[in-house]
Amino acid sequence: MILENDNLLGATNLFLSRAREVFFKTLRRLLRRDRRMQGWLIFYCVLLSHAIAVPGQINTGEITGILTDPTGTFINRTTVTAIQVATQQKHTTATSGAGQYLFAQLPSGEYDLSVDAAGFKRGD
Repeated sequence: MILENDNLLGATNLFLSRAREVFFKTLRRLLRRDRRMQGWLIFYCVLLSHAIAVPGQINTGEITGILTDPTGTFINRTTVTAIQVATQQKHTTATSGAGQYLFAQLPSGEYDLSVDAAGFKRGD
């Protein structure tokens, strides 16, 4: 039997709703009968809550952009340099054929960007 997308979505939601209902009904029944099971359930919930990774604590970032001249033409195959203000650490990349550049996995901080392109003055 082939179901259309809307019917398939409705059938899936109905199945998940029923499965969730049966799961929690069974869990309540088990917990009423066995106090030890309650202790283990609490233990595993606490254990799992501490095992979840927190991706919001990443201390790197990226800088991306597109280089164009005043007429809007892409400036390709050009060197772009990012210098971290606090440490004076330099990171260098080249633009793509469409003038795009990307500095990935940069340590957090403030950066100064400069561009060196043939036929142009140095830009900061």
